[in-house]
Amino acid sequence: MRPRLTLGTWTTSAILLALSGVSLILVGAYFLLLRPPLLPEDIRYMRVSDIQLAILLPVLEPWLSQVFRVIGGYILATGVLAVTLAAAGYGAHNRMAFPGATIAGAMTSRIRSQPGPRGHSIRPATRHTSLGAFALRPT
Repeated sequence: MRPRLTLGTWTTSAILLALSGVSLILVGAYFLLLRPPLLPEDIRYMRVSDIQLAILLPVLEPWLSQVFRVIGGYILATGVLAVTLAAAGYGAHNRMAFPGATIAGAMTSRIRSQPGPRGHSIRPATRHTSLGAFALRPT
């Protein structure tokens, strides 16, 4: 019979991974439910005139709403997986938890740091994820 996992038996790394997962769930919920399609800084970044914006908005808003729903769902699902991994893998000291979390973290960090349009990359997200790698070390 397997012992039941209680909060008192959680390692520091499992707790940090679970907290990171909860933060991802909250960010995902924001993108999924609350984020408007266009923020003022988005419009400034696009550098379009009011006339151009009036022409683009009817097409752009529904598409961006769908994009943010997809991104929000992905982030939320990743958070749920992180919490599940923390509870089921790290908390139970499963040998596959650390390599699995490391590979998944490295892949998502690399994908998010790829240059996007106009050569911009998402470096702050990569730094945040890199800091989270310390939480993945089994204690």
